[in-house]
Amino acid sequence: MEDQRRTLSAVSRLSTWIAAMSSVPPSDISGKTAPLPGQSDVPIVDVRQLVGAGREVILMHLGEAYRLRVTARDRLILTK
Repeated sequence: MEDQRRTLSAVSRLSTWIAAMSSVPPSDISGKTAPLPGQSDVPIVDVRQLVGAGREVILMHLGEAYRLRVTARDRLILTK
C-alpha cells in the first residue's frame, strides 16, 4: 500500500511538471546553464523536481514502469 501511495505521488508530481513544462519555452527553464551542442530546444529538467523530497520516482513509458533512483553518491540509476 505504501509503495502504491508513493508511486501515485510521484506520478502526480511528474504529471504536474509535464503540464507546467508544456507551456514553458526551453529557454525559460530555470537552472538552465548553457544548451548542449545541437540540442538547444531540448528541455533541461532538475531531477529534484521529479523525485521531490524522496530519492526515487517511477516513470511510465509506453505502459512500462521504470524506476529512476538517486544513489547515496548522488548518481542516477534507471531500471525497468
